[in-house]
Amino acid sequence: MATRLERGLLQPEVERAARKLRDLGYKATPQRVAIVKTLADQPYQKPHEIRQRCPQVSLVTVYRTLNLLKELGIARRLSPGDDSCYELVGGQALRFVCEPCGRIFDLPERTSEVERGLLELAGPAVEVTHVEVYGRSIGRCEVCLENSDWKA
Repeated sequence: MATRLERGLLQPEVERAARKLRDLGYKATPQRVAIVKTLADQPYQKPHEIRQRCPQVSLVTVYRTLNLLKELGIARRLSPGDDSCYELVGGQALRFVCEPCGRIFDLPERTSEVERGLLELAGPAVEVTHVEVYGRSIGRCEVCLENSDWKA
């Protein structure tokens, strides 16, 4: 019998997440798959945004599923500003987080340079999975810089 992925119904990262859930003894329920699919379609979503995109899933289930996905290493929680948002593990490795407004921007892929620098600092036992650069008072996104009194 063909899997949903083979029939073109699931994206590869959604199929991987569903497989990992099953391998770890959890059910890949329609609600969990819907949440993973939503994160695969658009990373950096807040729980209430996921709930809006998955109206069949209660907000309580969204929070419980996100916590489970985080514990199992399927999703990652980011905390820009006052809100938390989530992404699937294995996505973009280098990002800029503007703390004043909470927006997240993928940075150009220059991970090899970052990895080299981290390896020089910490040695070969380090595995770089993702790097986040937080902009606080000086490092802000263009929108926050335009709306502030601070000038370079």
